[in-house]
Amino acid sequence: MGNSEKSPSLVFVVGAGASTDFGDSMPVGSDLARRIELQLNSEFAPMKNIRGPISNSLASDGGGFGSRHIEAATRIRRAIHARESIDDLLDDWRENQDMVLIGKMAIALVIQKAEADTHLGLMSADENSYLDCISTLRETWLGQVIRHLQATKNRRQLAELLKEVGFIIFNYDRCVEQILVGELACNTTMDLAQARSYVRSMHIVHPYGCLGTAHGPAELRRFGSESDLLVELSKGIRTYTEEMHDANDLARMRNILSKAQTTIFLGFGYHPKNVSLLMDHGLNIAGHIHGACLDPSPARLTAAQREFFPAGPSENLQNINCRDFIWNWRGPLFGAT
Repeated sequence: MGNSEKSPSLVFVVGAGASTDFGDSMPVGSDLARRIELQLNSEFAPMKNIRGPISNSLASDGGGFGSRHIEAATRIRRAIHARESIDDLLDDWRENQDMVLIGKMAIALVIQKAEADTHLGLMSADENSYLDCISTLRETWLGQVIRHLQATKNRRQLAELLKEVGFIIFNYDRCVEQILVGELACNTTMDLAQARSYVRSMHIVHPYGCLGTAHGPAELRRFGSESDLLVELSKGIRTYTEEMHDANDLARMRNILSKAQTTIFLGFGYHPKNVSLLMDHGLNIAGHIHGACLDPSPARLTAAQREFFPAGPSENLQNINCRDFIWNWRGPLFGAT
């Protein structure tokens, strides 16, 4: 059932702004840093009990919890306000492995809470509720893609249609995969186990990792749950300032990007490091490139324009939300009416 042997013709590059379509609980930009600060304040500020999800996880499966962890958490929560993101702060202190560990544990904790608080997460505990809730996501950008992709084709052929689609997801969350599993189970003859297996075979790469990777027990991979095994969850996360990537992920990303006829950036803030990563690993600037991002940094947008459109600026990178972009472009992109 795998489809990795062929490069997709349509690729979505997904940033944090695209995940907000699935629930207001999903953090965007500096909001992740703010939530991490609040979480660390609640657990590590003076006069607190200093027993919470991070300290408990370190004590149970992280080799012990001690004063150096309190010092690392304290430094993060006090200094994070001066940086735009947790990634930037951890890069400032990259030699301090305790800070890196606790920072990634905090990322994992905040993201899994955000997943659980989406409508998708709230409905995921029960199989019937989960499948019934998929239809409520029809107007999200991904719901519209499912509806309009090769619009003249039978939706029972969704698995075949998705062979032509790839996803490069710069987020740690798993909303895209969770929705795709539900759509396959709702529209085809696949059961949930078959749908999950199919989605694992799809052209999907998280360049910076995500929750619920192969690390740790199966419960880590369950969407909508809040696992306390944060040390294990943190192993699946790489910040964007780390100069290390999984070699297999990079090869798969090149395969996905290099032959795409159309590449669509959704909720992607055009951070220079992320743009460079894509340019260095196969982004096909000879194909059609589009983008939808609300209020991107003008400087970053201008720099991305130079990379994507060397012949001159294009109006294809629009200041618009993801769902409106897909609706407006459903005809040119998918042939929908």
